[in-house]
Order: sequence, then C-alpha cells, then structure tokens
Amino acid sequence: MNIACLLLTILCITTHKSISDAKQPSNSGNKKRRELLYARSNYPKYCSVPSEMNSRSIPPVGFQKPTTSGIIVETQILQASVIIRHGARTPYKRLNCWDGYDEAIGNWDCTLTALMAPFNNKEGEGGDADADDSSGVLLFEKVYDAPPENTLNGTCQLGQLIAQGYDMEQTNGRHLREAYIDNTNSQGQQQQQHHNMQLFPTAEYESLDDKSTYFRGDDEQRTLMSGQVLIKSIFDVQTDTTMKIHTVDYERDILTPSEELCPRLKDLEEDAFSSEEFVAFTTSLESAEILEFLETDLKATKDAIEHQFTDCLMTTYCTDRSMPNGLNDFERDGDGSMFSRTHEFLTKKYTFPMQYNNAAYSKLGMGPLWHEIKGPLEQTKQVSSLDGMKDHEIPRLLLYSGHDWTLMPLLASLEVWDGVWTPYASMLVVESHAVTSGPNPKFPSNHAFRLINNGKVLTDKMDGCDDELCDLDILLNYLEPFATKYHAADCKSTTLTAKQGNGVSVGRSSTFSLLTTTMVVAVLCCAITYITTRYFITGELPFGTSTFSYSKTKMYGKSKYSSFDSGKGIETPLTSET
Repeated sequence: MNIACLLLTILCITTHKSISDAKQPSNSGNKKRRELLYARSNYPKYCSVPSEMNSRSIPPVGFQKPTTSGIIVETQILQASVIIRHGARTPYKRLNCWDGYDEAIGNWDCTLTALMAPFNNKEGEGGDADADDSSGVLLFEKVYDAPPENTLNGTCQLGQLIAQGYDMEQTNGRHLREAYIDNTNSQGQQQQQHHNMQLFPTAEYESLDDKSTYFRGDDEQRTLMSGQVLIKSIFDVQTDTTMKIHTVDYERDILTPSEELCPRLKDLEEDAFSSEEFVAFTTSLESAEILEFLETDLKATKDAIEHQFTDCLMTTYCTDRSMPNGLNDFERDGDGSMFSRTHEFLTKKYTFPMQYNNAAYSKLGMGPLWHEIKGPLEQTKQVSSLDGMKDHEIPRLLLYSGHDWTLMPLLASLEVWDGVWTPYASMLVVESHAVTSGPNPKFPSNHAFRLINNGKVLTDKMDGCDDELCDLDILLNYLEPFATKYHAADCKSTTLTAKQGNGVSVGRSSTFSLLTTTMVVAVLCCAITYITTRYFITGELPFGTSTFSYSKTKMYGKSKYSSFDSGKGIETPLTSET
C-alpha cells in the first residue's frame, strides 16, 4: 500500500457499519438511524430533515430552447464552485439558555469519530525516504472519552458534526453526483438529454486529473468532515488515495467576515444598528414582548439572549430534545408561534447588517472569498470545452466548506438573499457554462453563469439577468469592485480608535446590550402609558388577575404551560448520535 500523504483522513464510524461505502447514502442502516433521529411532527427548514434535503436537487439547464430571435442556445458546463454550510452539529460551547436547560438536553454522545495518520515517511528513522512502505499505515481513532468529563458531558466534541449532519452532506454529494456525473434524477433515472451538464465522464476519482478538483475549508472539525463526506459521496475510490484540503490558521481565515482582520466591518455594523429601521425594530411592541418572554418566563440571562439563545433553540429542537414551555408550539416556518417569533427576533441583529445599505457589510466582509472564487471563474473564459479545461489545468469542481456566516453574506453581497437564516448543510453553486451554439447578443462573452441555492435557481434575481443563464461578464463585472483581499485602506476603522480611547466597548455584543436596555425602557414606557390611560378613563388600576391572564394569552397564545414538553412522543432525550 502506497500512501504518500495522509495528514488528516477523517472517516465516520457508526455502531454497526463502516461508512466507507458512500456510494449507497440511502442504505437501510442510514434509514433506520434517520427514523430514530426525527420523531417530531414538524421541523423548521433550518433543521434540514431528510425530506427537505431531498428537495434540494440541482435542476438541469432548461435553456436549450429558441430565443426571441428563433436561435437555439446550446451550452456546456465547464465549472461548478460549490459553497456549503456544514451539517447539523453539537452546541459550539457550554450553553445555559433557560431555566432547566441542562436537565432537559441531557448528555451529548456521538458515534462519529475521526481516524488520523501521520505522514508515512520513514526517513526520520534513518531509512530511505524512497524505500518501499508497503508495510501499511497505522490509523489512530480520536475518541472524546478521557477523564475528566467533556464540556458537553458525553463523548461529543464542542461544535462537532453529528449523525444527522453526516447524512445531510451525503445527500448533498448525491445531488452533485447526479447533476454533474451520472446525469440522473433523484430516482436514478437516466437523463440522456442533459449531457451538457456532465463535468466528469466517470465517478472513479483515481482516473481524474488531480487538478480538476479543489477542496477548501476552514480548520474546524465540522467543516472539514462535512466536506469530506460530501466528496466521498460524489466520487468512487478503489485504492488508497490522497486529496489535499486547503486551509489556513482559523484566526486568519476569510471564509466568514473577519472583524479582526478588517475592523471597518464593525463600523458598518454600527451604522446598521443606528439606522431608523433597526431602531424601530428594537423599540417595537413585538421586540418588547419577546424580550419579556425570554427574561421573565424562561429566566434567560442577558448573556444567553445576546450570545447563545439561537444556538440553544436549534440544537435542542433539531435533535428532538425537550423544549421549554412556551417554545413547544412550532408548526411551520413563519407560523406566528412563539418559537418562530423568538428565532426571527434573535437572528435579526445578525441578518440586518448583512443587507443594510446595499449589503456594504457583506461586500466588504466576503470580498476576499469572492476573490478566491472569482479567479477560477475568470479562467473558464479562456476555453470553450472540457478538454480545454484539462489542457489549461483549470479546476472543474471547487468545494468551499464553511458556515452559515459564509453563505448568508455571500448571498447578501449579490443582493439575492431573502434574509432567512441559512439552514444546516445549505449549498450554493456558481456554475460557468460555455455557449457552444455560436455568437448570441444575449451572451457577448460566449460564456454564461448560473446561480443555485438549495436547488433554487437565483440567477434572474441579479441585476441585468432575466433567465436561469446569464452572461458571465455580468457576474464578473458585478464582483469586480469588492472581490479583493482585505486592504488596510478599505478596512481601517473610522470610529473604533475613538471609542476604545473613551473606554467604550464596541462590536456586536455591546451594541445588542444597548438595544436590550432600549427595549426594557420601551416596555416600561408602554406600561406607564397604559396604566395612566386606564386610570383616567375607568378610574381603575389594571392589577387584577383577569388582566394579567389576558395579556399572557394574547402574547403567547396560551395561558397555562406544563413544565416541559416531551417532544411529541419522545419519552426521554436522545443521548446517542446527537
């Protein structure tokens, strides 16, 4: 066995079955596991349950039709840049979001572990570096079970990919394989008419030029493993093979906006928080009601509300753990339930700055990543066929494995985002196509692009585009002003130094603390106004039991709650594979 480099081979180990057979992502073992893990009646799209994941297949290009001039437009895909969010994970830190949280969620035990091996080189032993190393490689399994107990009390690592997340990325890999290799639909039926979508003639990875693929991820377990699972689900591997994962020190990475590397991002965030629209949101009755519910009914701490609650909410609900009273009313996204209202309230302080002022924050923050993506896109303009891609050593499939804070600002920077928080295992694809049917005024560059997010084509949402395919230069010209590395002149903060000099803390935390204080004041003002008005009109003060009960019913839709919901049929919280 000849393995040149195996620095970080992460395989996922299940209780009864090795996962090396990624060709069959829908095997009976996975199906049984899914049934055990999804026991609620309804889930938010955020949770990316199997039915939701299956709906995100990549549609074939349907543009092979006459234009208004009667000319048939034919294309050939040249490249797909795939940007994913990792799959479902454990909490990123020890959380305590509501009264009784620890008892409700139990321990986090995981059956996904990592196998690792060092560089297989015996030169350090005095041997010949070129000597035969057919004796094999000793793999090391990394298991989180040593004393003392882990932060999450079980065998899970903080923020690690869990079993559901593994299945999600397998499904993403299947979608990519069906679209770009097999030319099949989700039922495995051959789609002969879509050969223009075939990036690779075979799924055998060993037969491909190693320059034809590129794998990029930040240095987190959940992102690296998500990318590995996805790629293993696209390609077949018959022998020991090495694929490079390109990464960088986590603190220096630009897969998410970095306020440390680019302090001006904090200025842009502060501008958004100071806007009339956001101030109106924070001082609204809706915000005051949600805040009162969190602080009074759930006894959530200020720190939990500012930093932790969204993570608590979704990691608990998506893994079928017990929800606190008042948050067990979810039926569907946007249903007006306290669950949905709370999630929308808590995420607003993050999503609003990304879109504010023509997405200035997102364009500056994601400029370096767009710079990475834009380079290979521009290279495709040199060629008009897959043979040309090979001759010029241009990658056909590029994978960037990141976070929700990767995809949301990327979409916002293109001004095509709906503002909804990115679900687990979301997948954004930027395709480049050669227009092979000759000159066409709609495609002056003879190249086109297509933008797909979770199976939905978004190309026509961009300025200058009115169909699923659009001239590639429109995208490249749009990116040109901001798709660049962080530069000192662009990233210099105009307010940070002054604020720090005055002893004022800055950033998302301090801003939201101020907003929390503002909302508390707003609640008090509303209460005083109500009491005063009622007194002058009726001569009575609203301190009776009936008034309080009415207010609670109106606010939460219920007047009485049990201590904890059992999870609709779940007797105890799951303590394995979650």
